[in-house]
Amino acid sequence: MSAIKHLNKMKFTKTGPRREAIIKKASDKMTPESSFYKSNRIAQALHPAYQDLVISKMVMEDEVTCSYYLEPDKEAGCEKMAYFQAGQYLCVELTIDGHHFNRPYSISSSPRQAKEEGFYRLSIALMKGFIAPDYIRENWKVGTKVRVSAPLGNFTYNRLRDGKKILALIGGNGVTPFVSMAHAIADGDIDADMLMLYGNKDLKSALFRKELQQLAEGCERLKIIDVLEDEEIEGGEHGLITTQLIKKYRTDKDTSLFVCGPQAMYDYLNKELPKLKIPQKYLRLEIYGQLNEPFRLKEYPKGQKDKVYTLKVRQGEVTYEIRCPAGTSLVNAIEQSGIRIPVHCRSGYCGFCHSRLISGEIFTPGFLEHRRAADHTYGYIHPCCSFPLSDLEIEIPLYKN
Repeated sequence: MSAIKHLNKMKFTKTGPRREAIIKKASDKMTPESSFYKSNRIAQALHPAYQDLVISKMVMEDEVTCSYYLEPDKEAGCEKMAYFQAGQYLCVELTIDGHHFNRPYSISSSPRQAKEEGFYRLSIALMKGFIAPDYIRENWKVGTKVRVSAPLGNFTYNRLRDGKKILALIGGNGVTPFVSMAHAIADGDIDADMLMLYGNKDLKSALFRKELQQLAEGCERLKIIDVLEDEEIEGGEHGLITTQLIKKYRTDKDTSLFVCGPQAMYDYLNKELPKLKIPQKYLRLEIYGQLNEPFRLKEYPKGQKDKVYTLKVRQGEVTYEIRCPAGTSLVNAIEQSGIRIPVHCRSGYCGFCHSRLISGEIFTPGFLEHRRAADHTYGYIHPCCSFPLSDLEIEIPLYKN
């Protein structure tokens, strides 16, 4: 501190002009491209704005779930894929009838497979009656070119935060990120034990059950307990994943709880988990996914279900005016109107759709409320999990590609 007192502060006022003079005298050739710097090359490799991939293989895992193997599309200039952490997802770009949509899908392959074998695996439930699954089922084939984001999400194991043990609560198709984690543990890339409470109707409907069992047989750090609604088996549990089961299998307080499953599972756990008083650092819930039918929530205001509101959308110098039903998220209404908006997680976590609410009222479920205090103060919202309660006007970010 004493040395700082002896500095001549007036010298700093001349720093800016001196630098500007030096820059003006310099040749343009002296300014290297950003790729010249190693740190920039590493950042680009790990966090590309997008990745151009191509489908190399398709495998039907069950009646509705198809695994798509994606490799670098070298014709489009993509030489290799970005490294990822087990538990992360990719946001897939889809253009349907001239409208642009983004949908997040967990990576079910392992980081080592991406690095050494050169592929990501996305295992997608192709349920009928939904925009993205319908399109993917009809249009994705071997050879189809697909543009995806960099790997995203924080549903990952961190040895500085998490315990040495993981208790995984898995519901149905929520197994996909845990398949990736199981591979990473078996490969030695995650230093932790994982006990999986895997909930399904019966053993036959358990996606990736054989693959997980093979991994568990070859790695003592992995164990599976089947939790089945309609079937009783030796060594398994009958019924649903409950707080009683969590207490039974979370025997060590230094255990992280990782949760991924259907919305009904989240609805239950969001009410029950606080009763267990597990430290927040040990609770890891995967992104909830797109919320549908918000009016089924107890906190949703009465009398709104059948209303339709006017939504004014400012984007740069352009203003659009569209209609938005009360039960439709602002992002869904915007995308379906042909307006392109940056969005990835669709659950209020990532902040890519961060927008300014100029006027009007919205409803955001408490368990999807991940805005900062400053957002509340200055009127910023996440349109992906916001629903109109009146006519609205919002300012959304420009889409950069």
